[in-house]
Amino acid sequence: MVIPPFAASAGWYARWLAARLDGASDAEAIRTACDDPDFDPKSLRRTRVADGDNVTLLSVPVAKGHGMVLSDHGNWPHVHLGTLNAIYGRTPYFPHLFDPLTALYHNTPGTLPELNRAMHDLVSKWIDTEAAAMAATAIARDPETDLINYCADIETKVNYSVSILDAIFRFGKDTLFVLLNGWIKSRNNK
Repeated sequence: MVIPPFAASAGWYARWLAARLDGASDAEAIRTACDDPDFDPKSLRRTRVADGDNVTLLSVPVAKGHGMVLSDHGNWPHVHLGTLNAIYGRTPYFPHLFDPLTALYHNTPGTLPELNRAMHDLVSKWIDTEAAAMAATAIARDPETDLINYCADIETKVNYSVSILDAIFRFGKDTLFVLLNGWIKSRNNK
């Protein structure tokens, strides 16, 4: 079983979405994104969030032993939610997305694979893959569409090395256009 990273980076989700648009199942797309040479295995239990040039690392503590059982050390769910609120509380989509994220943190699964899967499922709902597929179809039909320019423009406003939560809180459903630009580039290189 391949485990998605914890609140993976926008770069990871761009690779995941490209694989999904190329016909991969969710599990295959996770494997593809994790097989990338830039993938950091430490991201399975940590993610980076940014406030301008200041980057904060959010880590999920795992108890020693087998099974990757989550530790309650340091009240990390409270710390994560407080950090996300402090950094993104004034972003346009934060008020719409924070409640489901809070529910996830307050009902934390018992193991790291379960937590990462739950976070991935939540993020996947916010990244509308059906809308991405429709946009990809439109781009394939009309390679000169203004949508390509929009994707390229919005991509410049995202740090691909920080958590996808950064882009989602700032761009909402338009996050898919940020991620779609990687797929467009890969099509142009073939």
